[in-house]
Amino acid sequence: MKYYKSGLTANLLVIFLILFFCSTCNAFSSLDSFCLYDCIVDITFKSTPEGAKVIDARKGELGVTPFTMRFPKGTNLDLTYTLKGYGEEKKSYNDVGSPLVVMLELKKSPTYVYVRTNPPGALIEFQSIDGSKILFTPSSRIQGRQDSTNLMYEIDSDISKLVIVMSKKGFRTRKETVVIDPNKENHFLFPLEKLSSEFSIVSSPSGAEVYEKSLGFLGQTPLTKELTWDEMRRLSIGKDIDSASTLTLHFTISKSNYISQELIERISISQESLNRSISVKLSEDIPIKLVIDSAPTNADVYEKSLGYLGKTPLVRIITPLDISRLTHKENNDMNGTISTFLLITKQGYTSVEYKKVLSLNSNNSSEQIDLKLK
Repeated sequence: MKYYKSGLTANLLVIFLILFFCSTCNAFSSLDSFCLYDCIVDITFKSTPEGAKVIDARKGELGVTPFTMRFPKGTNLDLTYTLKGYGEEKKSYNDVGSPLVVMLELKKSPTYVYVRTNPPGALIEFQSIDGSKILFTPSSRIQGRQDSTNLMYEIDSDISKLVIVMSKKGFRTRKETVVIDPNKENHFLFPLEKLSSEFSIVSSPSGAEVYEKSLGFLGQTPLTKELTWDEMRRLSIGKDIDSASTLTLHFTISKSNYISQELIERISISQESLNRSISVKLSEDIPIKLVIDSAPTNADVYEKSLGYLGKTPLVRIITPLDISRLTHKENNDMNGTISTFLLITKQGYTSVEYKKVLSLNSNNSSEQIDLKLK
Protein backbone atom coordinates (compact mmCIF):
# COMPACT_ATOMS: atom_id res chain seq x y z
CA MET A 1 0.00 0.00 0.00
CA LYS A 2 2.80 2.29 0.90
CA TYR A 3 4.53 1.29 -2.25
CA TYR A 4 1.45 2.21 -4.26
CA LYS A 5 1.21 5.63 -2.75
CA SER A 6 4.84 6.41 -3.31
CA GLY A 7 4.61 5.26 -6.93
CA LEU A 8 1.55 7.37 -7.50
CA THR A 9 3.32 10.36 -6.08
CA ALA A 10 6.25 9.81 -8.39
CA ASN A 11 4.02 9.54 -11.41
CA LEU A 12 2.18 12.70 -10.50
CA LEU A 13 5.49 14.49 -10.15
CA VAL A 14 6.60 13.34 -13.61
CA ILE A 15 3.28 14.42 -15.12
CA PHE A 16 3.59 17.82 -13.45
CA LEU A 17 7.12 18.32 -14.78
CA ILE A 18 5.98 17.36 -18.26
CA LEU A 19 3.08 19.80 -18.16
CA PHE A 20 5.30 22.56 -16.78
CA PHE A 21 7.88 22.01 -19.50
CA CYS A 22 5.24 22.06 -22.23
CA SER A 23 3.62 25.23 -20.92
CA THR A 24 6.99 26.90 -20.76
CA CYS A 25 7.75 25.96 -24.34
CA ASN A 26 4.37 27.26 -25.46
CA ALA A 27 5.02 30.54 -23.65
CA PHE A 28 8.39 30.97 -25.38
CA SER A 29 6.84 30.08 -28.69
CA SER A 30 4.10 32.65 -28.21
CA LEU A 31 6.69 35.30 -27.18
CA ASP A 32 8.78 34.63 -30.25
CA SER A 33 5.73 34.93 -32.42
CA PHE A 34 4.79 38.17 -30.66
CA CYS A 35 8.29 39.78 -31.15
CA LEU A 36 8.39 38.73 -34.78
CA TYR A 37 5.49 41.05 -35.53
CA ASP A 38 5.50 43.63 -32.76
CA CYS A 39 9.21 44.14 -31.76
CA ILE A 40 10.67 44.59 -35.29
CA VAL A 41 10.16 47.34 -37.89
CA ASP A 42 10.94 47.33 -41.65
CA ILE A 43 12.77 50.36 -43.08
CA THR A 44 13.12 50.84 -46.84
CA PHE A 45 15.92 53.01 -48.24
CA LYS A 46 15.51 54.67 -51.65
CA SER A 47 17.21 57.50 -53.54
CA THR A 48 17.00 59.49 -56.74
CA PRO A 49 19.11 58.47 -58.57
CA GLU A 50 19.47 54.91 -57.31
CA GLY A 51 22.79 53.37 -56.33
CA ALA A 52 23.55 55.58 -53.34
CA LYS A 53 25.52 54.10 -50.47
CA VAL A 54 23.70 54.39 -47.14
CA ILE A 55 25.83 54.76 -44.01
CA ASP A 56 24.62 54.95 -40.41
CA ALA A 57 26.78 56.79 -37.89
CA ARG A 58 26.55 53.89 -35.40
CA LYS A 59 26.01 50.79 -37.53
CA GLY A 60 28.29 51.66 -40.45
CA GLU A 61 27.43 50.89 -44.06
CA LEU A 62 23.91 49.50 -44.44
CA GLY A 63 23.61 48.94 -48.18
CA VAL A 64 23.07 50.48 -51.62
CA THR A 65 19.70 51.91 -52.60
CA PRO A 66 17.09 50.59 -53.07
CA PHE A 67 16.97 48.02 -50.22
CA THR A 68 14.93 47.13 -47.10
CA MET A 69 16.24 46.16 -43.64
CA ARG A 70 14.63 45.14 -40.36
CA PHE A 71 15.45 46.99 -37.19
CA PRO A 72 14.24 46.67 -33.58
CA LYS A 73 11.52 49.10 -32.68
CA GLY A 74 12.84 52.30 -31.12
CA THR A 75 15.94 52.35 -33.36
CA ASN A 76 17.76 55.68 -33.81
CA LEU A 77 19.31 56.35 -37.22
CA ASP A 78 21.84 59.01 -38.37
CA LEU A 79 21.96 58.37 -42.10
CA THR A 80 24.29 59.66 -44.84
CA TYR A 81 23.60 59.00 -48.53
CA THR A 82 26.65 59.17 -50.81
CA LEU A 83 26.97 58.73 -54.56
CA LYS A 84 29.91 59.66 -56.79
CA GLY A 85 29.30 62.96 -58.55
CA TYR A 86 26.59 63.99 -56.11
CA GLY A 87 26.60 65.86 -52.85
CA GLU A 88 26.06 64.03 -49.58
CA GLU A 89 22.55 64.02 -48.12
CA LYS A 90 21.92 63.45 -44.40
CA LYS A 91 18.80 62.44 -42.50
CA SER A 92 18.20 61.45 -38.86
CA TYR A 93 15.36 59.49 -37.20
CA ASN A 94 14.76 58.91 -33.49
CA ASP A 95 12.78 56.06 -31.89
CA VAL A 96 11.46 54.51 -35.10
CA GLY A 97 8.29 52.61 -34.15
CA SER A 98 6.58 51.81 -37.44
CA PRO A 99 7.56 50.83 -41.00
CA LEU A 100 9.41 53.66 -42.75
CA VAL A 101 10.50 54.62 -46.26
CA VAL A 102 13.58 56.89 -46.37
CA MET A 103 13.58 58.57 -49.80
CA LEU A 104 16.29 61.18 -50.49
CA GLU A 105 16.93 63.13 -53.70
CA LEU A 106 20.64 63.64 -54.39
CA LYS A 107 21.89 66.79 -56.05
CA LYS A 108 24.87 66.84 -58.37
CA SER A 109 28.03 68.21 -56.77
CA PRO A 110 29.31 71.49 -58.28
CA THR A 111 32.62 71.52 -60.15
CA TYR A 112 35.28 73.82 -58.72
CA VAL A 113 38.70 74.95 -59.93
CA TYR A 114 41.28 76.21 -57.45
CA VAL A 115 44.57 77.46 -58.90
CA ARG A 116 47.65 78.34 -56.87
CA THR A 117 50.97 79.69 -58.12
CA ASN A 118 54.40 79.79 -56.56
CA PRO A 119 54.96 82.59 -55.77
CA PRO A 120 51.31 83.53 -55.14
CA GLY A 121 49.51 86.64 -56.35
CA ALA A 122 49.38 85.96 -60.08
CA LEU A 123 46.57 87.22 -62.27
CA ILE A 124 44.55 84.49 -63.93
CA GLU A 125 42.55 84.08 -67.11
CA PHE A 126 40.47 81.07 -68.11
CA GLN A 127 40.15 80.12 -71.76
CA SER A 128 38.40 77.41 -73.70
CA ILE A 129 40.43 75.05 -75.86
CA ASP A 130 39.78 77.29 -78.87
CA GLY A 131 41.31 80.26 -77.03
CA SER A 132 38.17 82.24 -76.21
CA LYS A 133 38.03 83.84 -72.77
CA ILE A 134 35.68 82.36 -70.15
CA LEU A 135 34.47 84.19 -67.05
CA PHE A 136 33.76 82.23 -63.87
CA THR A 137 32.46 83.49 -60.55
CA PRO A 138 34.53 82.85 -57.42
CA SER A 139 32.82 80.74 -54.78
CA SER A 140 31.21 82.74 -51.99
CA ARG A 141 33.28 80.78 -49.51
CA ILE A 142 36.39 82.69 -50.54
CA GLN A 143 36.23 86.39 -51.15
CA GLY A 144 38.60 88.24 -53.49
CA ARG A 145 39.25 89.50 -56.97
CA GLN A 146 37.81 87.54 -59.83
CA ASP A 147 41.00 87.64 -61.88
CA SER A 148 43.33 86.33 -59.20
CA THR A 149 44.74 82.94 -58.28
CA ASN A 150 44.18 81.39 -54.83
CA LEU A 151 40.41 81.61 -55.28
CA MET A 152 37.84 78.87 -55.70
CA TYR A 153 35.94 79.17 -59.00
CA GLU A 154 32.74 77.29 -59.75
CA ILE A 155 32.67 76.15 -63.39
CA ASP A 156 30.23 74.31 -65.64
CA SER A 157 30.28 70.58 -64.92
CA ASP A 158 30.29 69.73 -68.63
CA ILE A 159 33.74 71.35 -69.14
CA SER A 160 36.31 68.57 -69.54
CA LYS A 161 39.38 70.67 -70.39
CA LEU A 162 40.34 74.22 -69.51
CA VAL A 163 43.21 76.55 -70.47
CA ILE A 164 44.63 78.55 -67.55
CA VAL A 165 46.82 81.61 -68.21
CA MET A 166 48.78 82.95 -65.21
CA SER A 167 50.73 86.21 -65.28
CA LYS A 168 52.74 88.08 -62.66
CA LYS A 169 55.18 91.00 -62.98
CA GLY A 170 58.74 89.72 -62.87
CA PHE A 171 57.77 86.22 -64.02
CA ARG A 172 57.13 84.59 -67.36
CA THR A 173 53.49 84.16 -68.28
CA ARG A 174 52.50 80.50 -67.92
CA LYS A 175 49.77 78.84 -69.98
CA GLU A 176 48.55 75.37 -69.05
CA THR A 177 45.80 73.06 -70.34
CA VAL A 178 44.25 71.05 -67.51
CA VAL A 179 41.80 68.13 -67.40
CA ILE A 180 38.75 68.78 -65.22
CA ASP A 181 37.25 66.09 -63.00
CA PRO A 182 33.52 66.96 -62.92
CA ASN A 183 31.57 67.41 -59.69
CA LYS A 184 34.74 67.76 -57.65
CA GLU A 185 37.18 70.37 -56.38
CA ASN A 186 40.04 70.45 -58.90
CA HIS A 187 43.22 71.80 -57.29
CA PHE A 188 46.23 72.89 -59.36
CA LEU A 189 49.62 74.30 -58.34
CA PHE A 190 52.01 75.85 -60.89
CA PRO A 191 55.48 77.30 -60.21
CA LEU A 192 56.31 80.48 -62.13
CA GLU A 193 59.69 81.14 -63.74
CA LYS A 194 61.45 84.37 -62.83
CA LEU A 195 61.77 86.78 -65.71
CA SER A 196 65.24 87.97 -66.73
CA SER A 197 66.72 89.90 -69.61
CA GLU A 198 69.89 88.86 -71.42
CA PHE A 199 71.85 91.46 -73.34
CA SER A 200 74.48 90.61 -75.92
CA ILE A 201 76.57 93.63 -76.89
CA VAL A 202 79.31 93.49 -79.50
CA SER A 203 81.39 96.37 -80.79
CA SER A 204 83.73 97.03 -83.67
CA PRO A 205 86.48 97.16 -82.56
CA SER A 206 85.95 94.89 -79.55
CA GLY A 207 87.24 95.58 -76.06
CA ALA A 208 84.97 98.56 -75.47
CA GLU A 209 83.74 99.20 -71.94
CA VAL A 210 79.99 99.05 -71.36
CA TYR A 211 78.27 101.13 -68.69
CA GLU A 212 74.62 101.42 -67.74
CA LYS A 213 73.42 104.62 -66.11
CA SER A 214 71.99 102.93 -63.01
CA LEU A 215 73.92 99.65 -62.90
CA GLY A 216 77.38 101.05 -63.59
CA PHE A 217 80.17 99.10 -65.29
CA LEU A 218 78.91 95.87 -66.87
CA GLY A 219 82.03 94.60 -68.66
CA GLN A 220 83.84 94.75 -72.00
CA THR A 221 82.64 93.79 -75.44
CA PRO A 222 81.81 91.19 -76.59
CA LEU A 223 79.55 91.17 -73.54
CA THR A 224 76.70 88.85 -72.53
CA LYS A 225 74.95 89.98 -69.39
CA GLU A 226 71.82 88.64 -67.73
CA LEU A 227 69.80 91.24 -65.87
CA THR A 228 67.67 89.80 -63.10
CA TRP A 229 64.32 91.31 -62.16
CA ASP A 230 65.89 92.76 -59.00
CA GLU A 231 68.55 94.48 -61.12
CA MET A 232 65.86 95.81 -63.43
CA ARG A 233 64.25 97.48 -60.41
CA ARG A 234 67.35 99.67 -60.11
CA LEU A 235 67.12 101.00 -63.64
CA SER A 236 66.28 104.65 -64.29
CA ILE A 237 62.74 104.33 -65.52
CA GLY A 238 61.16 107.12 -63.48
CA LYS A 239 58.65 104.91 -61.67
CA ASP A 240 58.36 101.59 -59.92
CA ILE A 241 58.95 98.70 -62.29
CA ASP A 242 55.95 96.75 -60.96
CA SER A 243 53.61 99.41 -62.33
CA ALA A 244 55.65 100.29 -65.43
CA SER A 245 54.97 98.97 -68.89
CA THR A 246 58.36 99.91 -70.40
CA LEU A 247 61.89 99.27 -69.20
CA THR A 248 64.53 101.85 -70.20
CA LEU A 249 68.27 101.23 -70.22
CA HIS A 250 70.89 103.94 -70.83
CA PHE A 251 74.13 102.43 -72.20
CA THR A 252 77.50 104.08 -72.77
CA ILE A 253 80.03 102.18 -74.91
CA SER A 254 83.52 103.68 -74.83
CA LYS A 255 87.04 102.77 -75.92
CA SER A 256 90.27 104.71 -75.81
CA ASN A 257 90.96 106.64 -79.04
CA TYR A 258 87.36 106.12 -80.18
CA ILE A 259 84.27 108.25 -79.87
CA SER A 260 81.96 106.99 -77.14
CA GLN A 261 78.41 106.07 -78.07
CA GLU A 262 75.27 106.59 -75.99
CA LEU A 263 72.46 104.07 -76.52
CA ILE A 264 68.93 103.98 -75.12
CA GLU A 265 67.08 100.65 -75.17
CA ARG A 266 63.36 100.56 -74.34
CA ILE A 267 61.71 97.21 -73.72
CA SER A 268 58.05 96.44 -73.27
CA ILE A 269 57.74 94.42 -70.07
CA SER A 270 54.65 92.69 -71.41
CA GLN A 271 56.77 90.92 -74.01
CA GLU A 272 57.51 87.25 -73.45
CA SER A 273 61.23 87.75 -74.18
CA LEU A 274 63.24 90.71 -72.94
CA ASN A 275 66.48 89.59 -74.59
CA ARG A 276 68.37 92.04 -76.79
CA SER A 277 71.34 91.87 -79.17
CA ILE A 278 73.15 95.16 -79.72
CA SER A 279 75.87 95.84 -82.27
CA VAL A 280 77.92 99.04 -82.13
CA LYS A 281 80.49 100.41 -84.56
CA LEU A 282 82.85 102.90 -82.94
CA SER A 283 84.43 105.70 -84.94
CA GLU A 284 88.01 106.70 -84.36
CA ASP A 285 88.35 109.61 -82.00
CA ILE A 286 90.04 112.31 -84.13
CA PRO A 287 91.99 114.56 -81.79
CA ILE A 288 90.95 118.20 -81.78
CA LYS A 289 94.01 120.16 -82.81
CA LEU A 290 94.63 123.85 -82.73
CA VAL A 291 97.35 124.57 -85.32
CA ILE A 292 98.65 128.18 -85.47
CA ASP A 293 101.67 129.57 -87.33
CA SER A 294 102.84 133.12 -87.78
CA ALA A 295 105.10 135.15 -89.95
CA PRO A 296 107.52 135.75 -88.48
CA THR A 297 107.51 132.66 -86.26
CA ASN A 298 108.28 132.40 -82.56
CA ALA A 299 105.26 134.53 -81.60
CA ASP A 300 103.49 133.92 -78.27
CA VAL A 301 99.95 132.51 -78.43
CA TYR A 302 97.34 133.07 -75.72
CA GLU A 303 93.76 131.82 -75.51
CA LYS A 304 91.18 133.86 -73.61
CA SER A 305 90.01 130.94 -71.41
CA LEU A 306 93.05 128.67 -71.48
CA GLY A 307 95.80 131.23 -71.05
CA TYR A 308 99.29 130.86 -72.56
CA LEU A 309 99.51 128.06 -75.14
CA GLY A 310 103.06 128.34 -76.47
CA LYS A 311 105.01 129.82 -79.41
CA THR A 312 104.42 129.55 -83.11
CA PRO A 313 104.43 127.27 -84.99
CA LEU A 314 101.99 125.88 -82.41
CA VAL A 315 100.17 122.52 -82.39
CA ARG A 316 97.92 122.16 -79.33
CA ILE A 317 95.72 119.14 -78.63
CA ILE A 318 92.45 120.38 -77.13
CA THR A 319 91.71 117.94 -74.29
CA PRO A 320 88.32 117.26 -72.68
CA LEU A 321 89.49 119.39 -69.76
CA ASP A 322 90.25 122.24 -72.18
CA ILE A 323 86.79 121.87 -73.71
CA SER A 324 85.13 121.98 -70.30
CA ARG A 325 86.97 125.25 -69.57
CA LEU A 326 86.06 126.69 -72.94
CA THR A 327 82.38 125.77 -72.73
CA HIS A 328 82.02 127.60 -69.43
CA LYS A 329 82.61 130.86 -71.21
CA GLU A 330 80.87 132.58 -74.07
CA ASN A 331 82.42 130.25 -76.65
CA ASN A 332 79.95 127.41 -76.06
CA ASP A 333 79.77 124.30 -78.20
CA MET A 334 77.35 124.97 -81.06
CA ASN A 335 76.50 122.39 -83.74
CA GLY A 336 79.59 120.27 -83.10
CA THR A 337 82.02 123.23 -82.97
CA ILE A 338 83.72 125.26 -80.29
CA SER A 339 85.34 128.70 -80.54
CA THR A 340 88.72 129.82 -79.31
CA PHE A 341 89.72 133.48 -78.91
CA LEU A 342 93.43 133.87 -79.58
CA LEU A 343 95.98 136.63 -79.04
CA ILE A 344 99.25 136.37 -81.03
CA THR A 345 102.04 138.70 -79.90
CA LYS A 346 105.72 139.22 -80.71
CA GLN A 347 108.03 141.96 -79.57
CA GLY A 348 108.31 144.72 -82.17
CA TYR A 349 105.12 143.58 -83.94
CA THR A 350 101.51 144.58 -83.59
CA SER A 351 99.48 142.00 -81.62
CA VAL A 352 96.68 140.23 -83.47
CA GLU A 353 93.37 139.01 -81.99
CA TYR A 354 91.95 136.06 -83.85
CA LYS A 355 88.86 133.85 -83.45
CA LYS A 356 89.42 130.22 -84.42
CA VAL A 357 86.39 127.92 -84.67
CA LEU A 358 87.30 124.28 -84.08
CA SER A 359 85.30 121.25 -85.24
CA LEU A 360 84.79 118.57 -82.59
CA ASN A 361 84.21 115.79 -85.13
CA SER A 362 86.79 116.31 -87.90
CA ASN A 363 90.28 117.58 -88.62
CA ASN A 364 90.90 121.30 -88.24
CA SER A 365 92.92 123.28 -90.73
CA SER A 366 95.99 125.23 -89.69
CA GLU A 367 96.01 129.00 -89.60
CA GLN A 368 98.88 131.38 -90.37
CA ILE A 369 98.85 134.86 -88.88
CA ASP A 370 100.88 137.58 -90.52
CA LEU A 371 102.31 140.03 -88.02
CA LYS A 372 103.09 143.62 -88.93
CA LEU A 373 105.96 145.59 -87.64
CA LYS A 374 105.07 148.39 -85.28
